[in-house]
Amino acid sequence: MADSRFSTYSGKFPCKECGEEATSLRLWIETGDATWMCSKKHLSKVNLIPQKKTKKDYERKERE
Repeated sequence: MADSRFSTYSGKFPCKECGEEATSLRLWIETGDATWMCSKKHLSKVNLIPQKKTKKDYERKERE
């Protein structure tokens, strides 16, 4: 049964913690996150949709 919350893709995706390759990736439609899990149950996550910057992101920080 297919889940409409994400799409699944095959490939080679390295674990960010141990470097082991996972063979499938889930792309979550609502958030734009790509997630994959190695056999050691480490969850790797990358956001594929850039976050919109606000005016606050461009303001200079005051020195103390």
